[in-house]
Amino acid sequence: MMHDEPDFLKDCVVSEVSDDYENFEIVLKSTKRLAASKGIKVGENEVVDALQRAISEGLISAYTLSPVLHTQRELNTAQINFMRFGIM
Repeated sequence: MMHDEPDFLKDCVVSEVSDDYENFEIVLKSTKRLAASKGIKVGENEVVDALQRAISEGLISAYTLSPVLHTQRELNTAQINFMRFGIM
């Protein structure tokens, strides 16, 4: 693992979602492609971790379409769980 790999992956996911809402599969595919161009092999868990970091640092927001109001923490947790299981 390169020294700044977690920050690189976080930057990749932020870049991917910066201009539009994207589902997890698109973020995963694009992030893996960008990482591969730098010689970095990543999987789903690393991308989820990068998304979680970006959300917790306030760089991006997770969302769930629901008629029920949620707290931001519940929303972030629910979104990441959906991403992990490919529900989105």
